Amino acid sequence: MVLYYAMGGGLGHLTRAGAVWNTLKINLHKILLLTASTHAHEPYIPANVRVLHVEARMQEKENREEYENFLKNILLENNISAIYLDAFPLGIIKEWCFLADFLKENKLNIKIYYLARLLNDNYFDNYFDNIEKFNNTSEKKSANIFYDTVFLLENLTSKNLAYIQKYTKNIENLTLNYPKIVKNQLNTDFFGNLSTDLLENLPKNYWLIVHSEPLKEIEILLDFATKIAHKEGLEPFIIIICAVEISQKMQDLREKNNKNILWTNYYPASDLFEKAQKIFSAAGFNIMQQILPYYRKHYLMPFQRKLDLQEERAKQYIEIHK
Repeated sequence: MVLYYAMGGGLGHLTRAGAVWNTLKINLHKILLLTASTHAHEPYIPANVRVLHVEARMQEKENREEYENFLKNILLENNISAIYLDAFPLGIIKEWCFLADFLKENKLNIKIYYLARLLNDNYFDNYFDNIEKFNNTSEKKSANIFYDTVFLLENLTSKNLAYIQKYTKNIENLTLNYPKIVKNQLNTDFFGNLSTDLLENLPKNYWLIVHSEPLKEIEILLDFATKIAHKEGLEPFIIIICAVEISQKMQDLREKNNKNILWTNYYPASDLFEKAQKIFSAAGFNIMQQILPYYRKHYLMPFQRKLDLQEERAKQYIEIHK
């Protein structure tokens, strides 16, 4: 079995997981997905992938030991042959620090792969500047994980790269191939209307806002789009693709704009990119990968994240398309 670690909020880690499985041709029936996301179900995750839910409380420092025991039991009970660590090389709260010693003590032959995307340098300051202190405890434990392969998913900062080069001998660039969803996976448009035929009935020259959550940022992106529409003297039909329900503020705005706003959870959003006149988004990893063919109509607004580097990703994107 393959243990795939995909912690973090929103849909980003799950969407990237599907792309990694598709690109590396990993057998879905052999995957154990470790996640705390409430979105770990169809259409975001294939039905034949087994999901292991991590309780939110497990990610709190006071429950660290319980969380580690939970992970150890998974490794011992499921005949794990490989671990894929997404985004966070030692886990989002350094919960994988036990791994190297644990594998050695239990004589487990498990391949370890790290999927590296941009990380805030503070992650490395906070987690790795104190590695020696961890290594020199009375228990003589090692916090270092040596990765069989590190897959570079995008250009990293020098600090990101320095860490990787220290803990692996095999670095490979990996361009993700996002899977095609055979069946339209739209549920409702959040106004109570079934919209499985959305692709066949799209209004002409629609604008698209793509952002799973949180609601406040979706409202910021809508305001961004609305200001551009006013500046250009246009009243476009706006489709918002997200994973949260509509707020009263959005309801009121929709009524004010003659219902020219569709709020939907259509998945995958990339189906709607080609025919959109303009596309508005933040600078998360997946959208920035999938939007590349449509950069001329892309309007970008990076948001601050604790561990991601959206501003750096946006900067690289703009530099490439000057």
